[in-house]
Amino acid sequence: TPVLFLYVFVLVLSGWMGFLFGILTAVISTTKLGGTYVITGLSLSQFLLSGGVWPIEGQSELLRIVSRLTPMGLIGSMMTNISIKGWSLDHPSIIVGISTTLFYIVVLVLLLFVLGKFKKHWWVVQK
Repeated sequence: TPVLFLYVFVLVLSGWMGFLFGILTAVISTTKLGGTYVITGLSLSQFLLSGGVWPIEGQSELLRIVSRLTPMGLIGSMMTNISIKGWSLDHPSIIVGISTTLFYIVVLVLLLFVLGKFKKHWWVVQK
């Protein structure tokens, strides 16, 4: 069952990435409605690009590269490869996917630290 633990680990990484992205959106947006628009727009575009409606194989080459680099597309393909194909951590595709996801998480944390230094009182609830 190491594949099951890897699947749960990918789910936890996905949750952390979404959590940090939500905090970043709350820090950047000036109103609740603006934050809702940002989250909805980015989530819907990632869903559409990651093969939710339009298959990745039917996209143009440039759009295919972009859709494979979106966090939702990356996590989705990793979870498919783990659950259906049974790939484990020794497969190069899984290693690249996890390292890219960890890179996204580090970038989000660094952005939050930088914004915390420049934007004072960012934790105050906004109108």
